[in-house]
Amino acid sequence: MEIRAGVLTVAIENVEYSVPFTWNGMDWVMHTEQISGAYIDTTTDSLHLFILLDPTGSSTGGPYWPWVDLISAAPVHYGTFQCTMTTDISAMILGTAAGFAPGMPNLAFAMYVCDENVKPFRGEIGIEPCQWGDPTSEPMSWLENSPTDPASLVGRIMRPYVAGPNVTHTLTWDSSYVKWEADGGLSGHVEKTYYNDTTCTSPKDTDGMFVRLMLSNTLNGGDFPPGLSQVEVVLSSFIYTPNPLTWGGTLSPNKTVYQDADDQLLFVITDDNGVARDISTATFNFTAYHNVTGDVLQKTLGSGLAFGTPSKGQIAVLFSASEMTIPAFIYEYILEMTITVAGVTTTSIEATGYLTVEPNRILEETA
Repeated sequence: MEIRAGVLTVAIENVEYSVPFTWNGMDWVMHTEQISGAYIDTTTDSLHLFILLDPTGSSTGGPYWPWVDLISAAPVHYGTFQCTMTTDISAMILGTAAGFAPGMPNLAFAMYVCDENVKPFRGEIGIEPCQWGDPTSEPMSWLENSPTDPASLVGRIMRPYVAGPNVTHTLTWDSSYVKWEADGGLSGHVEKTYYNDTTCTSPKDTDGMFVRLMLSNTLNGGDFPPGLSQVEVVLSSFIYTPNPLTWGGTLSPNKTVYQDADDQLLFVITDDNGVARDISTATFNFTAYHNVTGDVLQKTLGSGLAFGTPSKGQIAVLFSASEMTIPAFIYEYILEMTITVAGVTTTSIEATGYLTVEPNRILEETA
């Protein structure tokens, strides 16, 4: 990457996958075809996606529009995805923008989430201002899974589209529904919520789901207005807000430990649907209060707290024999987690219970 006249150049021309770069709190990688690309305007922190007409780029030697695609460097999970587009892409699609007559019914901007482990583009949900080659349609569509065949897509169309500049697109992805919203522009607010039914379901949250921002004119042949050689759209912001995490435990929250042996209290951090998540970036604080003396036993990550398998959401609170100096009493504990994902911090104090200290494990087992 380089700085040129206030512009941070991310990637230009045929980059399979670029070195990750950060924009609006998320790390992205670039995937482009031929002479497309993107750059960040450092004066406004806006992201520019562009595609250039290749006069001889197609397999038949004729004019061809390539595409540009940004992919999140890390998986995303259930939550809300929001981007604001400064450019009036509807005017380009409909042909009312200068130089775009008679219109580009195949031009599409897409903000979508899909499963990178099931290709091509399966488990996909997205907001795509596009006419899909049909000049008579409003430019909006959404795709989702078939419940009987998760590898197939079932189209769900949302119209009308919010036309005009400065439109904010919001995609809410949950286990039981997907909600699409558009605000601003010339039309105000429109929205649609699709709940799981016998024909379509929201994709499952796996560690293979990534969010993508794509500009393309390759749909249905990639038509283009005469004399036009470049299309560029500008995004002023992107916000990803993951759903809050909740706690789940592999053990009962009540635990007995012994003075003569090391032990641990093991928890698994899960999302709202019981799926373990990577917690390698989390910080933890464990506090236990003695119910008689009021003594406090505290531990922080790196000092008595250890990860079991962070990619599977495991956290272990370790206790050494020497720490339990007062036997036969109960500590009431609180395990507090702080985790930051895409700039959003979630704190939970939901893991609570009682920790009973016994003097000798061997005596109990042989009694």
